[in-house]
Amino acid sequence: MKSAAVAIPNTLLRQARELRGWSQKFVSEQIDAPAICYISRWERGHTIPSPFYREKLCTLFGKDARELGLLPNEEQPEMPSPTQKAPTLAQADVFSPSKVFLFNNPESFIPHSSHVIGRQKVIELLTQKLCAEQEKTIISLHGLPGVGKTSLARICIYNEQIQEQFHHGILWINLGPQPEKAKLLATCGVLLGLSTNELRRYASEEEQVKAIAHILHARRMLIIIDDVWSIEEFLPFFKMGGTQCAYLVTTRLPSISLRLANNNALVIQGLEEKESLELLENFVPTLIYQEPQTMHALVRSVGGLPLALTLIGQNLQLHAHGGQPRRIQAALTRLSQSEGRLRIFEQQIVNNQSFDHSDNSATSLKSIIEISDNHLSPLARQALYALAVLPAWPKCISEEAALAVAEAPVEILDVLIDAGLLEGVGAGRYALHQIIIDYARLKHSDREAKNRLIGYTIDYLEQYHTIDVALNQEQDILLAGLEAMLDLKQTHQLIRALALLSPFFQRKGWYDLSSKYLQHAYQLVIPLEKQPDTLRYTLSILCSFAESIQKGGDAAQARTLYQQALDLAQHYEEQHAKSNLLFKLGTLEFEQGEYLQAEAYFQKTLIEARRYSYHTLLVMLFSYLGAIVARRGNYLQAQAYFQEGLALAQQYNYPEGLSTLLREIGQISLIETAYADANHYFRQSLEIACQLGYPELICNAQLGLVHLALEQGDDDQAHVYLQERETLVHQFEPLPHLRCRILQASASLALKEGNYIHAETFLQEGRTLAQQVGYRECLTQLLLLSGIAALELRDDVQAEVFLRESLSMAYQLGYSEYISRSLVYLGIKAFKYKHIQQAETYLAEGLAVARSLRQKGLLCIALSILGECSLLQQNSEQASLYFEELLALTSSCDREYQAKAQFGAARVALARGNIAEAQRLGMLAMALYEQLEHSNRSDIQQWLSSLPTLLIR
Repeated sequence: MKSAAVAIPNTLLRQARELRGWSQKFVSEQIDAPAICYISRWERGHTIPSPFYREKLCTLFGKDARELGLLPNEEQPEMPSPTQKAPTLAQADVFSPSKVFLFNNPESFIPHSSHVIGRQKVIELLTQKLCAEQEKTIISLHGLPGVGKTSLARICIYNEQIQEQFHHGILWINLGPQPEKAKLLATCGVLLGLSTNELRRYASEEEQVKAIAHILHARRMLIIIDDVWSIEEFLPFFKMGGTQCAYLVTTRLPSISLRLANNNALVIQGLEEKESLELLENFVPTLIYQEPQTMHALVRSVGGLPLALTLIGQNLQLHAHGGQPRRIQAALTRLSQSEGRLRIFEQQIVNNQSFDHSDNSATSLKSIIEISDNHLSPLARQALYALAVLPAWPKCISEEAALAVAEAPVEILDVLIDAGLLEGVGAGRYALHQIIIDYARLKHSDREAKNRLIGYTIDYLEQYHTIDVALNQEQDILLAGLEAMLDLKQTHQLIRALALLSPFFQRKGWYDLSSKYLQHAYQLVIPLEKQPDTLRYTLSILCSFAESIQKGGDAAQARTLYQQALDLAQHYEEQHAKSNLLFKLGTLEFEQGEYLQAEAYFQKTLIEARRYSYHTLLVMLFSYLGAIVARRGNYLQAQAYFQEGLALAQQYNYPEGLSTLLREIGQISLIETAYADANHYFRQSLEIACQLGYPELICNAQLGLVHLALEQGDDDQAHVYLQERETLVHQFEPLPHLRCRILQASASLALKEGNYIHAETFLQEGRTLAQQVGYRECLTQLLLLSGIAALELRDDVQAEVFLRESLSMAYQLGYSEYISRSLVYLGIKAFKYKHIQQAETYLAEGLAVARSLRQKGLLCIALSILGECSLLQQNSEQASLYFEELLALTSSCDREYQAKAQFGAARVALARGNIAEAQRLGMLAMALYEQLEHSNRSDIQQWLSSLPTLLIR
């Protein structure tokens, strides 16, 4: 390496490097120079590269040695002497070489892949708008700091279609918050061809703009102005462009963007979750698959902000390179907490492909946001820091909550929106990005703002705790308020809030969330239970906590808690709480199958509810009392209860009770095979449940429709309903008793489709769960289905065990429907194995119960098998009676059993020697089976073909 005789800066080499956005370090690495200082010395003119490095530099830049200023001084073009005082781009007091760049040969630059992840549609839209034939088009990009506005603008430089459209080149100008316009304009002038002597002649900004405009008036160029903070600062650079020029502007401020570009103002959002993971995969490819849940949570914590994701990726890459799981887990744990993320957001960022910094400049995500923060007034800044106690996007903030927490006028919200730090997401709704919240919390921990949030939460709940629409709208704010109460250890406020909010949690199906808070609240209320001023809230917490425990399946603990609360209510003569707790104890016993005990609680509550006109409680009482008598087979009494409850629910506008009662009435219609009525009631119940948004109600109505479809033989429709139910289950935490019913429905469908292995899988899981939580009614139903499945699998021993257990439990419960069903299937099992007398005994008992219940479907099954038993015993008279009754029961919609009755009657006719009648009835049965495409068709065909032979004999 040779030393230069006179140190003359090599501006050609420096300009070539800066035009490509390369750092000295990057160039050093590409040519394998021993150190970065080599590049620095060459650019400062202290030394000249040796022929070896000269050749490498020429190859890297795609230029010859003369174009790069790499020849010895005697071979270089004449340079101005110091006495001429001709300014160069290296003189920072006159020009801004690190702020303005002219691109007219950018082929050597390839953008980093992370710059385009998830941005293809935006790039296509930008390309389309920029290449449209319009005069002086302005397109602006606005969005949060770090969202990738500059990266998108940079990508446009290397887009071939844009290069072709703007064939005279692309001019990049970085303004920033406090631009030095004179330097920027001078640099633009030199890059566009003005000599330094010409620049000296233009004393004013206006003259400089005119001179540059004269150069550009016929040129087709794209002028990119990055980081605009003021319309006034932008205007000179807009005026210098010709009519064929187009402008691409980036700014943080939506107000600037909209004023400049109107309909061409594009807001740049964070990346979607899938795209965010793709970006992180560039840094830690295996971690995405090893820790999927953690990585998804990490992506959500920064709201898809590309710069934040890049910093996180770099941090994880640093800790992952050694291959030590311990180190990676520690890094993930730190980054999952806002404090850990904030530490890396304070770290310096150096980007080798940036155009807007010198070699040694660096910044951080925190300092980038800080620029916006510093432009706020003290009042706006205070409001921003206060709003950081509220939840982050995608959760929304109401205007009322924002104003209460910020303790500021509404105009301050407008100021924050105009600053690009707060986003409007609908009328009276706002959103704060997680990164802005993290930054604000780092700058200031606002305890008073949390207190204001707590005050807002309590006031809101006192006013709206019974109005689900209002609670839905503010649910995220209310949860943030609960967390603030926990954080500040405000015991009384937490108890008040949970007493009012926990019933809403239960209705929404948020059982785990409810249990989390109620467990904490329960510990707090125990010492306060004797204090009259907190009694109302104490009773509510005890009741809600007991209900949460009950829904989780622990009946014994729930019973203890209900009783504890009931004793307290009776002692202090809290009548409404007492009535409600008696009702809750009744629901607990009902779920456990203790119908007598449940009925006693309900009847006792009914007296009090009528006396004090507790209308909504009366509606639910009639629902449960009707369900109890229906299980005993008294459907008339059940309908009377349901209709009384229905009238009250309609009169007092109680949609939850209305949905419940309609479902119960639909269940009675289903048992009585009034399928059209059942469909009507189930659908009405579902419609109301969906309007309310209560998952448990929705799931119950859907299960009713599943069973209806199964009864009607519409397996495809049953599949559709079950699929809808599966989608719903993913949105809430299904209760154990509801899970049992879901498994029962899935098993029933599998049995209908002949998939006995799948059915047994569902049944085994259901039986285990029902036994664990003591849901005897559901266990009875599951045992019956298990017996049916075992019969189909020809496991007669296991079938006998399941069916006898089902019968025994049905007797214990007094559950008439399942007493009848269990008896009938025990009869079917005995008939299948030719135990005819035993079969007749079971079937006759089952038939008697089914007749009393008017269970048409079960009657058909029992009569059909009893007729077959009588034929086998050659008792044609008894068989004729059974088949005649079966035929009378069936209608056009019961074609299978109509066919069975016809075929049975045909064989009775044959036994009596009436061949012609036998043939006629057999043909009728055959026609019905043909229509149904039934598997029995071949048996009847064979039987019919034998009749002529019998006639000859």
